[in-house]
Amino acid sequence: MASKAQLRAAHHQISRHMAGSGAADLPVHTCYVDATAHTVVVGMPHSALPSAPDLRDTLDIDPDVPLTFVAAEPAVRHAGKRQPNSPLVGGLLISTDGEGTLTVVGNMNGSKGFLTAGHVVGKTGVPVFQPYESNDYNYFAGTASKVSDVDGGTTDCAFVESPSDLGVRQIWKAADAYYQITDTGDPAVGAKVYMQGSQKPDEQSGVVAQTGVTVTFDDGTTKVNQCFGTYTGIPGDSGAPVYAKTGGGDQDVTLLGMHIGGQSVDLRGILDDVSPPTGQGGDYSIFTPWNSIANDLQVILDI
Repeated sequence: MASKAQLRAAHHQISRHMAGSGAADLPVHTCYVDATAHTVVVGMPHSALPSAPDLRDTLDIDPDVPLTFVAAEPAVRHAGKRQPNSPLVGGLLISTDGEGTLTVVGNMNGSKGFLTAGHVVGKTGVPVFQPYESNDYNYFAGTASKVSDVDGGTTDCAFVESPSDLGVRQIWKAADAYYQITDTGDPAVGAKVYMQGSQKPDEQSGVVAQTGVTVTFDDGTTKVNQCFGTYTGIPGDSGAPVYAKTGGGDQDVTLLGMHIGGQSVDLRGILDDVSPPTGQGGDYSIFTPWNSIANDLQVILDI
């Protein structure tokens, strides 16, 4: 029977192989000493299991050490919306001088990247990071190449060209789980909607309270054809995707627009028969319909 030292030595040999260049030809995804079973457990892709016996000869592992081969997929990081993520998808935290939210991946005139709110980046040429700028790690996500406000558009949106791995038609749902955008649509008053912002752990939900709204923001800019929603949005959620769940599965959604801010409209005593918060002081979230964004930036979802 192999000694504990022999088991540990074999584990060390295989661990070094996993971190080295040889792992590409003979991949190993997990390895540990099972002290109870007195064996070294080696996890490999199912397709590589027929070649598993070659590992002992390739690494010259002690013949007295028992190896138990099992099927194992690569480990995944359970990253939150505010942590580094790959691929980039809608709902993730992005940063410039402040914080915002990635709307969705897209293609603008042949350039691959993603969208966010125009006021998140401010101007073209601004570097964007996911989740934030770091001196220790390369979290660079892209560079703002078009900002609607700056470039004469009618919406508050921006396109960021990105060299990163991009998750097409995906919105963050949970760690390593995504909503799939199967369609785009027009918001309808009374319809239930969801917003995946970067500032709270869970998606926010509400209904479309009004469409075709013209709003003036505190910086003096005016935007037409906006929508009021009763979901909760807070600073840093700007750019977040707003969507409806289609019922075609628990991950299929229809993209409706981009969250860009909020407004308080006092309707007390006027529309009290409408669901809160309309009759409770009117703290609305504001989102821009997807079709307005697509027309303004000439962007499509498929890259």
